[in-house]
Amino acid sequence: IKMRKILFTSLLVLVSIFVKADNLLSNGEFNADNFWVELRTDWKPGVGAASLFTEHLNWNKCLRLDIKRIPEEDGVQKMYALMLLGAEGKTLGFPVKPNTIYQVSLELRGTVPSASIKPTLWNKKTQDTWDGISYVTFETDNAVKVAEDWTIIQGHFKTADDTKRAALGISLWGDSAQQRNFSWKVGQYLLVDNVVVKEKTNLALDAP
Repeated sequence: IKMRKILFTSLLVLVSIFVKADNLLSNGEFNADNFWVELRTDWKPGVGAASLFTEHLNWNKCLRLDIKRIPEEDGVQKMYALMLLGAEGKTLGFPVKPNTIYQVSLELRGTVPSASIKPTLWNKKTQDTWDGISYVTFETDNAVKVAEDWTIIQGHFKTADDTKRAALGISLWGDSAQQRNFSWKVGQYLLVDNVVVKEKTNLALDAP
């Protein structure tokens, strides 16, 4: 029995190493202090602040986005923030294959009203976020929800014919002119952790 326990533990360790090796993000667990290496952000000045956050109860490290300001123009409040996970040095995204399905898994927690997952593609190597950019649908069986407890989000996306690089976008959006219940507030936050993006090698399996 003792030998079985040792073998089972060893197998779990090997599986964990294998999964991490497949991950196209090197710091998807946000254990490395230099989280900016793979992170790019886009929002108006003063709207958001990204940081490495440590949960108090279990010392778990994760990515945190705080809402610092909600712009208002002509009486309309608009919330926009985009985080792109995936970069190599100054080059945006991680290398991917064209016409290929990629599995995604991540965990979200926080007080923001909503968040959306935006797989982001580029058809070339670039340091400019908007140069050759396109978005594809994040396919998932369940709606992306943000709650006070961690929620696991799983799904997949498919690259285009000419895709060279990709990143996983996490978008926050709101418009008081278009939303009856505009509930974005300064002080709200979003936590992100355990982000995994990997090629789907077994197309017969439905689960990401």
